[in-house]
Amino acid sequence: MSGDTALDGFLAFTTGASPADPNLGLILRVLPALVVILLAAAVCGRLATMVMQPRVVGEMVAGVLLGPTLLGAVFPGTQEVLFPAEVRPVLYVLSTIGLTLYMFLVGAGMDHSVRIPGETRRATALAVSGILPSLVLGGALGFLLWDRLSRPDVGRVEFALFLGGALSLTAFPMLARILYERGLENTRVGRLTLVAASIDDAVAWCLLAVLSAVHLGTGGGDALRT
Repeated sequence: MSGDTALDGFLAFTTGASPADPNLGLILRVLPALVVILLAAAVCGRLATMVMQPRVVGEMVAGVLLGPTLLGAVFPGTQEVLFPAEVRPVLYVLSTIGLTLYMFLVGAGMDHSVRIPGETRRATALAVSGILPSLVLGGALGFLLWDRLSRPDVGRVEFALFLGGALSLTAFPMLARILYERGLENTRVGRLTLVAASIDDAVAWCLLAVLSAVHLGTGGGDALRT
């Protein structure tokens, strides 16, 4: 029995709903995918803590295991059953909403009463020292490897800036999770790190938005909206 036929039978048996109901059908395809993702994240997160690593590292490994790197390469049929094409956009939207809410809670959870004088200035200096070397070195590497890695419709300078900007991005949500797991979010080093990483990410994402708009020829208005 194919996956779609089995799902239609399940719908008719458990709910009495018509198999042609697209909304209910989509829900019952998304929910098993969410269950698999949450179980994998829980198991891998637990294994990570057993080897003295942050839980978020294990959760990241779970994403790699369920993605095209492992499951999609070794068992593509299984991955297609677990994460069919119509489910992936829904998972992307849900993950983006979850990440956005989490990052809002990170900012809301910071204790602003323990802010020390000069914190913003120090965080800005730390952010500049973190983004400039990766931007310059990544840009130089992109300039040298343009003829090997880039598509023909992308210019050398554009490719170099894009690679430099991509390498300048920080794993901000992972950093925040690690600090919160360790209870360091409101320490001096934790606050300094979070503020500096947020500046780095904001600058790098703005750079990538401008470069994408330039490449697509949509102008500065589209870059500003992005």
